[in-house]
Amino acid sequence: MVQTLHCVPFVTLSYVWGEAASHTFEEKTLESESYRVSDDVYLMDKQPIALLEGDLPPTFEDAISFTKRLGERYIWIDAFCIPQDEPDIKAQQISQMDHIYSSSICTIVSLESGVEGGLSGSSPRSPRSVDQYF
Repeated sequence: MVQTLHCVPFVTLSYVWGEAASHTFEEKTLESESYRVSDDVYLMDKQPIALLEGDLPPTFEDAISFTKRLGERYIWIDAFCIPQDEPDIKAQQISQMDHIYSSSICTIVSLESGVEGGLSGSSPRSPRSVDQYF
């Protein structure tokens, strides 16, 4: 997860929380000082352990991969970008979600009933079947 000092192009993910609604992702504080990713983009000092260990729900993994295939670098996923354990900040961020989504270059939408189903047709786990008739 990164923090920027200026607006950068980003993709958003819209999904159904499902059983993950009560789940919060534990965070780990990085031991080093700020890591500079690029001009005015810095790695945040707290990172979700699941992100660091590559143990993300399939929908998040697929959305991140799809974002890369679009040629974009950043994706906004509310479960990570909104502090779930800080009620005041969470409420403020939720009230701004319309602005967040409308500021993104595009929104990836998952219609699955939770985050475990992945994005149909976008990963080897869930290939899209196409019938061809001649």
